Amino acid sequence: MAVSKISKKYLTSVPAEIRKAFALKAGDELDWLPMGTEILVRPRKRKHVSLSSLIGILETRPTNVTRDHDRTLYGAE
Repeated sequence: MAVSKISKKYLTSVPAEIRKAFALKAGDELDWLPMGTEILVRPRKRKHVSLSSLIGILETRPTNVTRDHDRTLYGAE
């Protein structure tokens, strides 16, 4: 059984064997659910990022592909 202790500031850590078993990483969230006289702690499901949600996230500048290609192959104009 994995055990952790609550600090004076009410903080606790997730034992290493639990972190490894559930592939928990820094920044992951846990749900704490009261269940009568017990507490159920479970990892919150990670949000998956879709590729379409990434569109427009990077700043780009207009380019002239042909010009850039020619510069690469033949040097400066």
